Amino acid sequence: GKFESDLIPIVDALHKTVHELFPNEQPALLHGDLWSGNYMFTKSGDACIYDPAVYYGHREMDLAMTRLFGGFSSDFYE
Repeated sequence: GKFESDLIPIVDALHKTVHELFPNEQPALLHGDLWSGNYMFTKSGDACIYDPAVYYGHREMDLAMTRLFGGFSSDFYE
């Protein structure tokens, strides 16, 4: 999508205060595209995730992405 220029000051201000908003959160290495279409089980039954779009971000971002795109069974979140 198009990034409107009037958002630049807002994003800049958020960038400057993000550490104040989340003082105890360290960036975590994330899969980046975790959803039900990017996992499978091997013949031996081991879980395998693939097709990463790796980046550093909030530690719960991958979990949020799974919810956004349909989620997994409740066992996944236990």
